[in-house]
Amino acid sequence: MDDIEDPINQVVKLEHPVSIELENLKFNMITMGCAHNQADSDQIVSKFLKSGATLVPYDQADLIYINSCTVKTPSQEKAIYQSTHAAENGKLVVLGGCVPQSMRLEARVAKLLAEQKLFIVGVLDDAQLQVLLSLIKNRTFQSAPLVTPAFKTRHDPSEFPVFHSTKIADVIPLSQGCLGSCTYCKTVQSRGRLVSYPIEQLKSRFEQALSNATIQELWLTGEDTLAWGLDQNSGFSELFDAVMPLVEQTSKMVRVGMTDPESVINQQEQLIKLLKHKNIYKFLHLPVQSGSTNVLKQMKRRYTYEEFEGLIKNLMKQIPELVIATDVIVGFPGETEEDHQLTIKCLKDLKFQIVNVTQFYPRENTIAAKMEQIDPQIKKRRSLEAATEAVANFNRQQYIGQKMDVIVSEVLELKPEMAEQRIFGAKSYNYLSVLIQVKEKGTHEEILKQCEARNLKIGARVQVKIIAATRVCLVGVEVEQNE
Repeated sequence: MDDIEDPINQVVKLEHPVSIELENLKFNMITMGCAHNQADSDQIVSKFLKSGATLVPYDQADLIYINSCTVKTPSQEKAIYQSTHAAENGKLVVLGGCVPQSMRLEARVAKLLAEQKLFIVGVLDDAQLQVLLSLIKNRTFQSAPLVTPAFKTRHDPSEFPVFHSTKIADVIPLSQGCLGSCTYCKTVQSRGRLVSYPIEQLKSRFEQALSNATIQELWLTGEDTLAWGLDQNSGFSELFDAVMPLVEQTSKMVRVGMTDPESVINQQEQLIKLLKHKNIYKFLHLPVQSGSTNVLKQMKRRYTYEEFEGLIKNLMKQIPELVIATDVIVGFPGETEEDHQLTIKCLKDLKFQIVNVTQFYPRENTIAAKMEQIDPQIKKRRSLEAATEAVANFNRQQYIGQKMDVIVSEVLELKPEMAEQRIFGAKSYNYLSVLIQVKEKGTHEEILKQCEARNLKIGARVQVKIIAATRVCLVGVEVEQNE
């Protein structure tokens, strides 16, 4: 979810930075992967800005910071490509995030390190980030990566960033790491074992976000968001009992991030109570990975398919408007045709509204990489079959005719070939994407100016009526006051 791979395309400079250590530096940030990486990037950009640096579009930057993702092989390759491409074009490069945190020094990257074109830093804590700023200022290149073992990396989540890439959302990590030992995954190598952040620190962060006029959404994240507290003989309800009374005094909305099923199967009553809260989006991301219990065992997932199915059916019975997103891995080593058909049946029976289908990629230094692999053509066929089944069971037509309050979250490019002016993006009460079709005509700039004159802009709250639905979004028009 929330995979972001485009450079930030804006200019930001603080009028009163904390220091002028990097006052002559122009930089850009590329974020790959999950919302936790996005939260880290917001903090890193904020630190650079506080040190006097200027955030600029990619082409204008002296330094490119790549906050990388190692979940899949293509993600890792993109990070390495971005690093070499930027260096070849005369940019100074910082390769950070989960790729260098979890892998040995890759030959293409080692070459750039030797040529003093690259800093390698991994997943940074606050102290390491300060060291990096000094290295950049003095152009002091190290012969080895600045990487601390993941189990030692700690962050203070209470610090409110001065920069938010999502503009209206504060992305708040509740924890770092996970409790799982999945045979295909490198998360523990990158982020370590689960460490839940203290309630008082998180409460402080919530208070800052809620008091900020620009912030309209709080995105809660982590490698396993609702695993919070399980490392402390507690559970997520303890945290939410402390912070939701603050949220409910406002109209701001909270999105709960990706959660592994095993973390909530035994907390279903608490989960249902949380999702029914008026300030919580009716949305949950629960990766099933496979519809076969046999495959789940090989993956070392800590639940059976029957337990997962029971969880989903209970949630949908209690909260019919809930949208559940899921992930599916096809072609895992040892997956039989019967196992694959069980996954197809899962998609048909549970009718998820958002599905991410991924072919299995063997990741270096994982158990699954040493297993006998399935033929690539079989994986390709199974991937197509799973994706086709997933889309066939989307039911977006049910929303046509509904009126719903949405928060405008982005401005979209005006496409000349479209007769309708769908220029704003928003989210529904259950976090489906909504394109808002406006009545104004003219150029992109003219439409934006007309809309802003009546307060239709990023962060605005608008009531829309859904008039169309596609497999990727809903389309709505504003509801007139007399309707």
